Amino acid sequence: MIKKLKQLYKENRVFTILMCISVTCLLLVIILFGYYLISSTSKSKYGTRLDGINDVKIDNENKLENSIQKMDGVDEATVNVHGKIVYLDIKVNDDTSMDSVKAIADESLKLFEDDYLNYYDFHFMVTKDNEEQKEFPALGYRKSGAKKVTWSHNTGA
Repeated sequence: MIKKLKQLYKENRVFTILMCISVTCLLLVIILFGYYLISSTSKSKYGTRLDGINDVKIDNENKLENSIQKMDGVDEATVNVHGKIVYLDIKVNDDTSMDSVKAIADESLKLFEDDYLNYYDFHFMVTKDNEEQKEFPALGYRKSGAKKVTWSHNTGA
């Protein structure tokens, strides 16, 4: 058997060397691709965007919800934190005006310390039971570090 392999090698030397190089390269590509797949699945879906979140972690969502619900004109409120975004879903009374909604949003931001306001983005979704009013649902957004909430110009379309 060894004599046959030596004879095959002598007769097809170039072909044998090229096959060894090809097999080695193919194995190397498979190993690198496998390493890439394994290493990419072990990382967070947010990448490095959440560096430092443990310093300003929001873990009192229920307390925040209760504080917002105690404000005038608010029926119910939910607070959800996903990554660097704080989602505030607020349901207000039917007689609450858009100016009152803006005041409620500003008051709810006062519940957070400056460290939180400079780290998190805030997304406001304000709804009413009466959906016939043109300016609702109202959407507001505050980027981290910004001074005020920017509201969408909802025309009821």
